[in-house]
Amino acid sequence: MKNIKGTKLDTLEGTTEKLGDLLYHEGPLLSLFVNSDDSNSYYLYKWTDCDETVNRWLVVQLSSNELKKFFDKKKSLRAIFQTNPKLYLVDIDNQVAVKRVQSCPATALPEAYLPRKDSMFVEETFTEFADEFRLFLTDTGKKKVVKLV
Repeated sequence: MKNIKGTKLDTLEGTTEKLGDLLYHEGPLLSLFVNSDDSNSYYLYKWTDCDETVNRWLVVQLSSNELKKFFDKKKSLRAIFQTNPKLYLVDIDNQVAVKRVQSCPATALPEAYLPRKDSMFVEETFTEFADEFRLFLTDTGKKKVVKLV
């Protein structure tokens, strides 16, 4: 794995709870978490790298408004990661234990860690959970409970 310069942290801000996977291919590639202490604060976990002991996730904290822009195709996934000041690398082992957390700016990341330039939401590419959550973000969908994990 690449050595990234950042600030070592003990944990992410707040307690997170996984809601579901937005992209999945032989394992989760992009997962959505909610901050248990603030239901308007979400985290996207993008799988970026691995070695023999851990999987590395690029994590961004964002609001429901930012998520809605992504689902409405007004903002790419890449733009979300590149413009957000709350960006983290989290190394997680096979027992799902967090081994390392660090904050870092998008400029410190290798190109391969960032989403592709054309990373817009496309219904056919994303999971059923992504479609359900997109509906949840609309006024009509808020009546549903969304948690598919």
